[in-house]
Amino acid sequence: MELRPPKVKGVARFRAERCVPYPESLKNVSNYRGPNAIIGKYNGSNVVIDNPELTHVVYNLGCFGKGSLSRGEPNYYLRESARKEKCLHLIKTSDELIKNMESISDNTENKSESAVNSEKCVLDTKTNVEEVKSNSDGDKDTDATPDDLCLPSEEAEKFEFQETLHLNLEEAYFLSYGLGCLEIVDLFDKKLSLQEAWELFCESQDDFVQKYVVYHYYRSKGWVVKPGLKFGGDFILYKWGSNITHASYIVVIEVMRQDGNISEDHQQAVSWTKFISLNRMAETAGKEVILCRIVWPQDVLFKDVHSPEDLKKFSVEEILTRRWISSQERELLDKEEIE
Repeated sequence: MELRPPKVKGVARFRAERCVPYPESLKNVSNYRGPNAIIGKYNGSNVVIDNPELTHVVYNLGCFGKGSLSRGEPNYYLRESARKEKCLHLIKTSDELIKNMESISDNTENKSESAVNSEKCVLDTKTNVEEVKSNSDGDKDTDATPDDLCLPSEEAEKFEFQETLHLNLEEAYFLSYGLGCLEIVDLFDKKLSLQEAWELFCESQDDFVQKYVVYHYYRSKGWVVKPGLKFGGDFILYKWGSNITHASYIVVIEVMRQDGNISEDHQQAVSWTKFISLNRMAETAGKEVILCRIVWPQDVLFKDVHSPEDLKKFSVEEILTRRWISSQERELLDKEEIE
C-alpha cells in the first residue's frame, strides 16, 4: 500500500522562513545540551517554558509544544504588532477622510435658504438630544466625542501578556530523554532526573507509557506528532510540521499482549463501530487511520513500568487502513484491463 503525499498548506510559503521542517531542524539540538539545556517547569498537567526567546527555539526545533495564546506556533506578539499597525493605519485614513470632508464642505456654495434652514433644524435637534443625554448621564465623561469612541487609541496598552510554550508530557519527556536538550523542574524549582520525571508523569497520566512508546516511535521515524483529540484519535502525524502541511494520518493506540490478545486492563480495544466512523471522518478530513498496536512484554506488569529502560522491551505494530469503495475498485480494475 503506497503512502499518500502530504498536502502543503496555502500559507506555508510565509511560515517556512520561521520554521525549518522536521527533522532537519534537529541539527541545532547540540547547542542546548548540558549546561545550556532549556528549562521547563512542570505545572501538574504540562511542562511550561516561559522564556520568550527559548519558546521559539523549542518550537522551531521540530514544532514542539503550543503557544499559550496561539493555536500552534507562539506568534502572539507578531499578530499583536500587525493589529496595532492596522489600527494606526485606520487612524491615519480616518483623519484624511475627515479633512477631505471638511474641504468639500468649505467648497460647497450657493446653497438654498431652505436647505440651510433644514440643516439648522437638524443641528438644533441634535444639540437638544445631546443636552438631554448629558443631563441624564452626569457621572460619565462629557468631554468624549463620537470620534474618540469609535477610533482606536494610539496609547500603549497597560497590560502586556507574556506568551509561554506548553509541552504535553510526551513531548517534554522526548526532549529530555530522547534529545537531552530539556531539563524539567517541579513547582519548587527542583531539577528532576529522568527517573523522577518518568515516575511523576506515570502517576499524573494513566496511559503515559503506551502514549510515549508511540510518540517516541513516530518521532524517531521523522514524523511530527501532535495530539489527535479533535479527530477522534490519540495522535495525528505531520510530515514536515503543523505550520507547513496538513496532518496525514490519525493514530489510534491499542495495547495487546505477546500472545496476540487485546489487553483488557487498558480498555482501548477499538470496536468496529468506532473504527468505521473514524474512517469515514478521516476520509472527509483528507486523512488516513493507522491502528498502532503496542505489544506489552510479558515480564513487565501493566502498572509497574518503573524505569524508561523498560522501553526497549516494547514493540510496535502498524496497520494502515483505508475505506474500501466498490465503485473506485471497479474503475481501477477497468483501467488495468484496458492497459
